[in-house]
Amino acid sequence: AVRARIEATLPHASISPPSPAAGLLSSRLQRQRLGTQVLAGYAITAALLVIFGLSALMRRRVAQRMSEVGVRLVLGASRSQIDKAMLSAVTAPALFGTVLGVLLGFRLSETVASWKPWAKPLDPLVYALSALGGLLVVLISAWPALRLASRARPADLLRHTT
Repeated sequence: AVRARIEATLPHASISPPSPAAGLLSSRLQRQRLGTQVLAGYAITAALLVIFGLSALMRRRVAQRMSEVGVRLVLGASRSQIDKAMLSAVTAPALFGTVLGVLLGFRLSETVASWKPWAKPLDPLVYALSALGGLLVVLISAWPALRLASRARPADLLRHTT
C-alpha cells in the first residue's frame, strides 16, 4: 500500500525493496578493506625497494672507504667507532629527508583538511610513527654494509690498499 502511494505520487521514482543495513554496511566495509590491503601492499613494496636500493648504495659507499676502515682498525678504533663513522654518512641525509617529509606531510594534510572537514591536519602520532618508520628503513638497509665493514680484518684491508 505504501509503495503504491509513493509510485502514484512520484511516477518517475525508483523504489527498491528494503534490504538489511548489515548487508549494505558489509559490502561497503569490504570495499574499504580491499582498498586498505592494496595500499598496504604498495607501501610494503615501496619500503622493500627503498631498503634494497639504500642497501646497495651503502655497500658501495663502505667498499669505497674500506682502506679508511683498515687504517682506523690498525690505529685502534673499536668496532662500534667504525659503525658510527660509517653510519654518520647515512644518518644526516636520512634526518634531513625525515624532517622535510614531515613538513611536506603536514602541509599536504592541511590542504586535505581544507577540502574534507573530517580530516585531522595534525595527528602527532601519525607523524612520529612515519618518522620512526623512515629512520628504521634507513637503519635496516645500512646494517649489512656496516656489519661487513666492522667485521673486516685490518691486515686484509691494508693488503689491498693501493
